[in-house]
Amino acid sequence: MRATASWTGTIAALVLAMAGSTVGARTTCTLQQVEEWPVRQVHGHLIVDGTVNGQPVDIKLGTGSQRTVLLRSGAKRLHLSRQWANGYPMLGIGGESRLEASTVGDMTVGRFTSRGWRFLIPIDQDLGDGFDVVLGDDFFSEFDVEFDLAHSVVRLFQPQHCQGVSLAYWSPAGATEAAIEPVFHLRPQIIFAALVNGQPLRALLDSGTTVSVLTTRDALAAGVTPRSPGVVAAGAMTGFGDNRVDSWTGAFESFVIGDETITNPRIRFADIYANTTFHLTGSRVPRKFDSQQPMLLGVDFLRAHRVLVAHSQRKVYVTYVGGAVFDATGMTPASSTWLAPISPRQ
Repeated sequence: MRATASWTGTIAALVLAMAGSTVGARTTCTLQQVEEWPVRQVHGHLIVDGTVNGQPVDIKLGTGSQRTVLLRSGAKRLHLSRQWANGYPMLGIGGESRLEASTVGDMTVGRFTSRGWRFLIPIDQDLGDGFDVVLGDDFFSEFDVEFDLAHSVVRLFQPQHCQGVSLAYWSPAGATEAAIEPVFHLRPQIIFAALVNGQPLRALLDSGTTVSVLTTRDALAAGVTPRSPGVVAAGAMTGFGDNRVDSWTGAFESFVIGDETITNPRIRFADIYANTTFHLTGSRVPRKFDSQQPMLLGVDFLRAHRVLVAHSQRKVYVTYVGGAVFDATGMTPASSTWLAPISPRQ
């Protein structure tokens, strides 16, 4: 695991040691905890405390966002100077968003500090619902990350000598495992394989999405459309960008990750990427973002599971802790997912 380039912090004392083995030798796997954040759930968002230039801010945990961003409302409240960030396309559920930029003296999250951080600021949809910053996967990809929402905490680890060893330390009986797709380091995302009604799909673990949402393409492959029996309208979905997309809730036979099977779930679905067109600098021709984008596994999924994202092993460990896996109630889905067809330079 390479060291984080832009952040510094103090390693906590907790060390979890497990017996491990390598080819021709025996070694010790050490799962070293570097942080434990108390997490608040506010309107379906996962919020932790932090500061920007010494002023308190509410930070949303958004593993689906490829970059950490500052909301415009937060920049105004903090009286930060802003400049246009030309040529940096940013795509969200609502389409392409124009961007501003601001450089801050320092930003802290728990015991971590970043100095001279350059924020990008989407201005076409604020999403300001009790938070100022979306902490993205550019930060989380540097650690192994545990979501333990049953105890209202998120933990960060740096493992050593743990290849081939299960990191689900809380579950002696083992855990469901899924391999994370390889990604370009400037576009980090947590994507792994799943099945719906036996049909393969790609799932993005997105702690920045309040409710899990299946794409209409994957729903159709599973035999469910907005006109299918029992399907009901579930409101419009919001995200970065001006536009919204309609969503529905439908009954499915099964949803599978690894060796965990969820039977007869009701799952939201929407044409999540309908608005993800963008314009390259100097071109007037809109381009459609990759049509094979994944479903979003959101906070409802994380509430029902204990999850360790082992970036060190390119693997996710999942155990069910109880409750509904997918939220089929009236909550309107909202997402801070940021999809970057061209990664902005920091």
